[in-house]
Amino acid sequence: MTKKSYIKLAMLLSFAYFVSYLTRLNYGALILEMEKTLHISNTLLSMAVSGSAVTYGFGQIVSGVLGDKFSPKKLICGGLITTAAMNFLIPVVAPNVYLMTAAWCVNGAAQAMMWPPIVVIMTEALTAKEYNKSSILVSCGGYLGNIAVYLLAPLMIRISTWRTVFFICGGCAVLMAFTVRFLCPDVKSGTKAGKPENKKIGIKGFITPFLVLVMLGVAFEGALREGILTWMPTYISQTYDLGSEISILSGVILPVFSTASVVLSMVIYEHFIKNPLHYATLVLVIGAVFSGVLYAFTGKSAAISVASFAIITAAMHGASLMLTTMIPPLYLKKGNVSTVSGVINAATYVGSALSGVGTAALSSAFGWRAVTGVWVAFALISAACCFIASKYDLSDI
Repeated sequence: MTKKSYIKLAMLLSFAYFVSYLTRLNYGALILEMEKTLHISNTLLSMAVSGSAVTYGFGQIVSGVLGDKFSPKKLICGGLITTAAMNFLIPVVAPNVYLMTAAWCVNGAAQAMMWPPIVVIMTEALTAKEYNKSSILVSCGGYLGNIAVYLLAPLMIRISTWRTVFFICGGCAVLMAFTVRFLCPDVKSGTKAGKPENKKIGIKGFITPFLVLVMLGVAFEGALREGILTWMPTYISQTYDLGSEISILSGVILPVFSTASVVLSMVIYEHFIKNPLHYATLVLVIGAVFSGVLYAFTGKSAAISVASFAIITAAMHGASLMLTTMIPPLYLKKGNVSTVSGVINAATYVGSALSGVGTAALSSAFGWRAVTGVWVAFALISAACCFIASKYDLSDI
């Protein structure tokens, strides 16, 4: 593939990932405003976030297996069309929180059709060097989608209503589905591997102690990362008594740092720390340190709290890049890149599901300082898992 062609492919997949974040994170960004206008508690509203995390996590496994058997491009298009429908549905069924939860659970399953197929397309169509560079673009596309959500949400709340956000995001998903349909190449999983010996290995065959450690590490990292991503606006509002628009807007700083973190992480990974698990361990320890800072300064300084959130998020996304992007290609010779990618991503959202309603319940019962204490533990456990996994020979996975 020529340089021009691979950049076009990377940009296309980046835009697709941008839209997937736009249509997945908008609900969490709007919880505070929906709580005020619909008069529904954030615990009830967060059922949709947790339910979506469960279906997203389970859907990752299904999508991963399908991505090794069917057209990755068709899976992405199907996911985009379905997520568009669910985004259109949320404003229609509100304020019925149970129908909203059901719709967002379907949305979670639809969103699962994105990442494993994207990894397959990049792995099969690109060289290792092109894969690394494209991974940065695609990951940044997701973080820019995050930024767009936190800019769009307060703007629409100010000039229209929160419902408008869902309609705009749904429209973007429809446009992106048609774009992928006509511009994305149709590759097949396992082409580079030829006829791998373990092509029909199945899920049980590659769930090794190494992969279990990676899954545990990414689960606790995901619990911390998604917990902060979802609940930072509410934390800021409730702890420092700020308005919902300002609190939501403060969430913009997180993906800005995440984007910078991904670029910096890839540079460090390629030139200095070439073992992805060593790098993940390092940044997870940094995340634990600043989770401790957040614990110490909760209720004392909004500026230090926001800065700590930003650094923790950057650290978690650096770890996530290593675990979800750099580990799956190790399984290319076995022909199970998509399945492994799905399994690892599923573990991420097991943690997310636990942190969804769990964070709401814990903060209501014991306050946000207790939540930040749990976040410290999550980061340390994740770091320990990655450190132990780093002792394995990655060339022999």
